[in-house]
Amino acid sequence: MRSQTRICDLVATTPADRNRAVDLVRASAVLAVVAGHWLMAVLWLDEDGGVRRSSLLGLATWTHPLTWLFQVMPLVFVVGGFANALSWRHAVAAGTPYAAWLRHRLQRLVGPLVPLLVLWLLLPGLLRLGTSARALRIADRASLVPLWFIATYVVVVALVPATLALWDRIGLWSVLAGAAVVVAVDVASLAAGLPLVAAVNALVVWATLHQLGYAWLDGRVAGVPRRLLLTAAGLAVLVVLTHLGPYATSMVGVRGPEIGNTAPPRTTLVGLGVAQAGVAMLLEPLLGRVARVRPVWAATVAVNARIMTLYLWHLTAVGLVALGVPGTPLAALLEVPYGTAGWWWSRFWWFALVGTVTAGLVLALGRFEHPAGPPGAAPPVVVPLLGVTATCVGLALLAWRGVVWPDGSVHREVVVGLLVLLPLLGLVTWSPRGRLRGRSGALPDAGEALGSAG
Repeated sequence: MRSQTRICDLVATTPADRNRAVDLVRASAVLAVVAGHWLMAVLWLDEDGGVRRSSLLGLATWTHPLTWLFQVMPLVFVVGGFANALSWRHAVAAGTPYAAWLRHRLQRLVGPLVPLLVLWLLLPGLLRLGTSARALRIADRASLVPLWFIATYVVVVALVPATLALWDRIGLWSVLAGAAVVVAVDVASLAAGLPLVAAVNALVVWATLHQLGYAWLDGRVAGVPRRLLLTAAGLAVLVVLTHLGPYATSMVGVRGPEIGNTAPPRTTLVGLGVAQAGVAMLLEPLLGRVARVRPVWAATVAVNARIMTLYLWHLTAVGLVALGVPGTPLAALLEVPYGTAGWWWSRFWWFALVGTVTAGLVLALGRFEHPAGPPGAAPPVVVPLLGVTATCVGLALLAWRGVVWPDGSVHREVVVGLLVLLPLLGLVTWSPRGRLRGRSGALPDAGEALGSAG
């Protein structure tokens, strides 16, 4: 009831000058991520009743071009650039120190992480005796791989004062310079046989797209002709690199002979992000009008109010289904042969099942998205920077290794790392007073509902 009241208050007190199109793009992008992940997950029961998992992309190559629509993480970083620039400029105008601003941004990102990490600290030990190693590993991989986003994003956020200063100095040249670095890294890692160099793009690709969000905020790509040109340029890069070049068509990782686009991120993702940003900017006037329809805006506010929790837990819901459904009547969903008409019709019930589990998790754990403590006195700058470092390294390792070995045993070093990481996250997110609120009790700065991420 309190959540409904808060959402109604936010809807009623939305400032007239708020860019609602950006909020709508952010909410829609994350919902597309959720839908894409749920659709891509193919679970079935083997002859022994054990759960197996595959990917729709690996089973049906005709779905690969669809990833150009469902892989919207590039657009998420563009929207994040819009939001973070706005937030940092407000902080500078208000005299808020960098350390206080960064801590506040991190609170919205890492606060919802705490219950997820606690779950994976306890779950393997609780379930190991009664759960198959394969099912536990499936749940582990489904839940933790998406943590790469936060591992990257916290670094991008920490660099906002520097990257925004670069933008203010050289404008769109900063986007072109980032794209040039991405291309150079791809050439060095692929043509020159230096695969380790590709790791540089794990930051540069996303930082470049984040920089494009500054261009959106400042109106540097204004007008239909420029936005059409931006869209066409991005699509041209994609078509050339995937049809004439060596890169895979799928913008989501899938095994195959072609060069993957996501691990590490490649030039193709910059092209995809540029095209998506161009389309979003072209549709901005229409989206702004749509977002002013009260039910649409109420839904947008509701999603954004719990958007980090939704992102973090929507795949954990798939993992929990993998652990809990076998042996119950709901297991019939996993017995429908893949690829049949019945399997496609069963996706409705599959979405209903994981959606229900996700909704319960969001309702129960969404409060962590609003940690205690107003910005107040600035902490020592080492505190939020320590939080950035711990979050980046810890989550990158979790996304890469997981908590569970394929045989069901636990990575002891990962558990030790979690025991170190959790207190550090608590140090970043804890403050002694009150509750964080947006200005005048209304919606926070654009993008803040997602920790500026989308």
